[in-house]
Amino acid sequence: MTRDTKDLELAAALENRLCHGEAPDGNDGCFRPDGSFGGNSQKASGSWHMHGHTLCLPYLVLVGEQLLKSGQRERGLGFIIQASRSMDWLYDPARNPDAGSMTGWLGEWLMVATGWERQSDCEGCTMGDVEQTVCALGAASRLDPRLSELERFYDRAEQIYSGQVVEQMFRPTPRYLAVLKECLTKRIEKEMTNATLELKAQAVELRYTEAKKTADRMVGHQLGLCGFPDWVNKAPSDLEPSLPGIHMQGCCADATVRAAHAIWGQTVSGDDNETRVNLAFNRKSPLIDVVSCLPHRGEVDVFVHKAKRVLVRIPEWTRKPDVKVFITKKPAVVLWAGNYVIFDHLRPGLQLTVTYPLRIAEIKETVGSLDGTEYTERWRGNTIVHIEPPGKWIPMFERPELESETVP
Repeated sequence: MTRDTKDLELAAALENRLCHGEAPDGNDGCFRPDGSFGGNSQKASGSWHMHGHTLCLPYLVLVGEQLLKSGQRERGLGFIIQASRSMDWLYDPARNPDAGSMTGWLGEWLMVATGWERQSDCEGCTMGDVEQTVCALGAASRLDPRLSELERFYDRAEQIYSGQVVEQMFRPTPRYLAVLKECLTKRIEKEMTNATLELKAQAVELRYTEAKKTADRMVGHQLGLCGFPDWVNKAPSDLEPSLPGIHMQGCCADATVRAAHAIWGQTVSGDDNETRVNLAFNRKSPLIDVVSCLPHRGEVDVFVHKAKRVLVRIPEWTRKPDVKVFITKKPAVVLWAGNYVIFDHLRPGLQLTVTYPLRIAEIKETVGSLDGTEYTERWRGNTIVHIEPPGKWIPMFERPELESETVP
């Protein structure tokens, strides 16, 4: 990025080593050509730790991009394609027994592959990694004709962010507070065995009040370890070891900032001459403002500031004949550039609208590193709004407020 060719060669050498393992069983932690990774020994923990690998993927794309810019096409394409294969493998249950969920959830370790007899949790660090990667792969689709199919990763970006990343964001819900009080009550029972019921109740209430103050300070932080489909993870609670816990490791909470920034950066990209709306999220920018009506209905509105040409991406589950466009609320002819609708010769103040039928889908899946339960999920567009069976303690993906065509 500084145009120092020696730096680029060092970066490429590091990525080359990452993509060419020397341990026959994969215990050196490198990626295989098909995108998979992981060894056969729990002693080589670096070979099967999820975040230890997913953190590499955005940088495979970055170095690939820089190689392309420097004229080294084949080397650059190789690294970007490797990253895309690994992203596919991470969520493909047919090839990966530890594959994650369509919701974005991804296990902390390769549990099944290494024979570890426990259920997995999802690290916030990994969520930052995969969101950053799918956004980077979507953007890379415009760098070379051989990469054009990577545009599909924009849909995964929407699914992962609106699913796991958003749902993993902490807020002191009524159900969280009820579980908190249950943990504190059991803790007090152990600590104050001989105390009266009144004294125990007072102690619980005192600690509960303090804990609520702490919870209020933590609003917006990300869970460090997240169960599925439940905030509560499989590690013992710090309050009561007989109960599962909620944890916010600092690295995990901070890593999801990268996920949010990737979404922010790729919702609107380009410049005055050509501005792209790649993701159906709200965003204000000097070029345009984007107002998304998803998942309530299939509509994206764009308000023009400096942009002279705007392209709006249509989800891969949408039929092109069903797409309609409007300029200042008046019907217009639909023009296409791949999966993008084109609006040309624009001026400040125009409102551009793209509409399409919203996908309502029921998806069944089993997450391999859990307990074999088959989950039934309801999706509106790229957003999960319900899951059965629900979580036991603090259920996730229970979103009745999203199951309406009325946009708030």
